[in-house]
Amino acid sequence: MWLIAIIGDSYIEGFNQDVQNSIGNKIMREYPVKCYEMGYSGYDFASIVHLLGAYKSEFLNVEHIYISLNNSDFGRDRNTVTERQILRANSWIAKIYRNIKLLMFIKRQNFLKFTKNKSTVKTSSKEIVKSQEVKNTLLLLKKIENLRPKITFLLDSEKVDISILNALSTFDTLDYSHQMKNSKAQTTFGFDKHWNDAGRQVIADVILSSMTRLDAQNRKNGTTNK
Repeated sequence: MWLIAIIGDSYIEGFNQDVQNSIGNKIMREYPVKCYEMGYSGYDFASIVHLLGAYKSEFLNVEHIYISLNNSDFGRDRNTVTERQILRANSWIAKIYRNIKLLMFIKRQNFLKFTKNKSTVKTSSKEIVKSQEVKNTLLLLKKIENLRPKITFLLDSEKVDISILNALSTFDTLDYSHQMKNSKAQTTFGFDKHWNDAGRQVIADVILSSMTRLDAQNRKNGTTNK
């Protein structure tokens, strides 16, 4: 039986979806596979690479790893946690927020706003920012080079900058933009851009097609997944 992992942010976490209809459960109902779902709100590429390194021995037993990424995931080249972040995460406000999903929903709709000191980014500096994101991506890819044969990136090519796509192209990628655009059913909640049940089915179907392809390759090479 296959053992796979799906890793990502809140889109994979899917707190607004019944767990029985999660992407992993949809896949397991259609294919003889055991699926680990590792989604956490706010995870970026650096967080995911850190996770892969922290549980290196566990991932050796995983046949394939699907990593969900979007255009906001490339701002760092390493996973760092400051003392301020630790204190903030353990504050009573943070604990209430994490345990009341309604507050999470309200904040994501921008009804609940926290004051931040934001510096204005000039248009001329956007190229510099994107260049740094490409460098971050390349550095992070080097850290998981040993896992290249078992990693596939899940992404929407219409929502990821072309320079990032080029950087990721050295690994296997699954672009689900066409399937999302051509879905007969709405794939998000509308008021919330996270995938609804139809959207999760699209992602599950894309992964299932990938697994069928990989399985065929293995059989051709004389190997099979137990």
